[in-house]
Parts: sequence; C-alpha cells; structure tokens
Amino acid sequence: MLGLGIDLSWQHALAIYPLAMLAGALSCVPGGVGTTEAAIVLKLTSLGAPLDKVLTAAIGIRLPHSWLAAAVGKLTMAALETCASA
Repeated sequence: MLGLGIDLSWQHALAIYPLAMLAGALSCVPGGVGTTEAAIVLKLTSLGAPLDKVLTAAIGIRLPHSWLAAAVGKLTMAALETCASA
C-alpha cells in the first residue's frame, strides 16, 4: 500500500480484502457493512499499520465497492423506466 505509506508484504496485501469480505459475509449483515471494514482495520493494525491510515484504506476501498454498484444500478433503472414509458 504504497500510496498510504503502509509497509505490507504482497501476501498480506492479497489476503486481507478477501478474508475481510468473508468475515462480512459470515456476519449476516447486509453487504457486510461495518464488519468488513472492521476486519480490514483489525488485520492491518495487527500488522503494525497506523490507525489513521488503516481507516483511510478501509473506507477508501469500500466506498467505491459498495456505492458504485448502487449508483450504476440506479442509473440503469432510470434508463429502463425511460425506455419503457417511451
């Protein structure tokens, strides 16, 4: 995670997000919201990364992941409604 200055091996970098997503899925919370971010924060801080940078990373990865799909879906629904009424 060079952009945030977190020293992380490539093995950890490849493993953290999928494991966090699995933790979010196992929590039975819709979309794993909150639990996925908590898993990312816990793992990165356990590796010695500073909390402020870890929170930035967790939020930075989840915002586009969660809300971009919702925005695309909303635009698609609007386009389908427009085509259906025409």
